[in-house]
Amino acid sequence: MTRLSKWLSDLGQFGVRYPERESVAINRKALVYAWHGSGRKWDALWLQSLGGVFGGFVIWYWGLKVPQAILDNPALGAVVAIIIGAAAGAIVVFLLRLCWWPFYWRLEPHGGLFQFLQTRLGTFMWPVVLTTAGVVAFIVLSGVGLVWLSLQVLSGASVREVSATPNTIGNPDFFLLPPEGRYRFTWPSDRFVSFYVRLDTERNPDMGNNPAFILRNRTNTVAYRVSAVWKSETSLNIKEEVTASPKLSVAQFAASDIRLDIIANAASGPRANFVYYLKESPKQTMEVVAKEADVFFPQELWPLAAIYLAARIPDKIGETSAPFVARVTLNWETSEGKRQRAYRVKITATNAKGTAAAFPIVDAFLNFSLEEIG
Repeated sequence: MTRLSKWLSDLGQFGVRYPERESVAINRKALVYAWHGSGRKWDALWLQSLGGVFGGFVIWYWGLKVPQAILDNPALGAVVAIIIGAAAGAIVVFLLRLCWWPFYWRLEPHGGLFQFLQTRLGTFMWPVVLTTAGVVAFIVLSGVGLVWLSLQVLSGASVREVSATPNTIGNPDFFLLPPEGRYRFTWPSDRFVSFYVRLDTERNPDMGNNPAFILRNRTNTVAYRVSAVWKSETSLNIKEEVTASPKLSVAQFAASDIRLDIIANAASGPRANFVYYLKESPKQTMEVVAKEADVFFPQELWPLAAIYLAARIPDKIGETSAPFVARVTLNWETSEGKRQRAYRVKITATNAKGTAAAFPIVDAFLNFSLEEIG
């Protein structure tokens, strides 16, 4: 008979071949053994820590509440957390050792579990131990998974409902927003004969003195090949505007299809010239906009809007000009195909010049609004 078969034969008689001992039932020695490891034996600290984590999870799952007076006091809350964790760890370890007591009682005469296995199995000990550990781990993990799945089903949360999100690809959560914060508009600036815009707050980045509209992606997918095309819906002849407006006539304007030159003269004071580059339908592009991301888009028709507003700002403080109207069309692509949304943007200026100073000639606050159009 081989050593392994002999050990299996002996194992079958495991419960009856040893000398008569006291009952395995829970008695004083079992309690002393369990307490010795859970409360008095500090070399089991790692096991107590594991027990504390398990105990904390059970407390959280059961929804046990701590009085608000303790939560509001950081020092007292930390002490209570330590006490609860230590108590939970000690209780868990105590129960584990109490359950191990019948095996300990049987194996103690043989020097413990390790010595017993080494004596009985010899060179077969580690293969048997590793195989048994793998089977036990599989059973435990499978059981935990089944319990978790059962709890989810009983709570009424199906797997499909958990995996679904409200922001699907087709939802209209990819949209344009007006600039945040309050923009102040002055003409001319201190150093240039340019239309100067500054942000009173810090919520938007400084986009080269250009009000920044916000493109917000609140879908659960990435948008590709994003573009914004701007087109003015306000009829504007730059030459006629600057000639007819006393506010703009302090400088010389030279406009072509691609650029607008503002040239300083004696009336505009010691300021440098400035150039704006023009496009009939400016197009802004971006390859990728990540999900749950914000992208800032400057308003690409700003030179035209500034001329229109500066020529029409009322002289009375607090009054608002007629709106400059533009159309912006968003185009983007997703895994479901191409998408498009169009907006009508309106920009007005409210006069904020409260002094009779010569400069700035225009001092106003900008107002933005937009509406989606079909």
